[in-house]
Amino acid sequence: MPYFSAVAGITGAIFALVFVAMQVRLDAWIGDQLRSYAVVFTLNELGAPLFLSLISLMPHHPWQAGARIVAVVGLLVVAGQLMTYMVVLRRNEPVSRIDHFRVVVGSAVSAAVFGSLIFASFFYAVTWIAAICLWQVMSGITQALILLAGWRSPAEAVED
Repeated sequence: MPYFSAVAGITGAIFALVFVAMQVRLDAWIGDQLRSYAVVFTLNELGAPLFLSLISLMPHHPWQAGARIVAVVGLLVVAGQLMTYMVVLRRNEPVSRIDHFRVVVGSAVSAAVFGSLIFASFFYAVTWIAAICLWQVMSGITQALILLAGWRSPAEAVED
């Protein structure tokens, strides 16, 4: 499984870089409950293909179990993000448009991706799981960029 070997190496490096970037840019997320959970969500998106790839490289290729574990953890993280979003809305805290979009669309897409991971694990669809790993890496990078760039609406920029 050379593909999963490459994914494990690349994802491990990207995970480490994003982790360090999150520590360097604490001001982008610290003190904001929704963005703090976005850090967990982003690191989960990058950690999922890493974990799945490492499981796939084990003897006897137990990738089905790895896919199911990653999918369940991913769905729990998605549920946690939605619960955090609802708590923030209930408190009437301001939510930027990009954060609203990231939570609503990102959660829906991630739930579909993690759900399809469970489905693929039961039908021995290794190619589909490989594609999901690639999707999660790209999704995690995009989420990290959105979070770390501190993109705001023009109205929010004027307030600062």
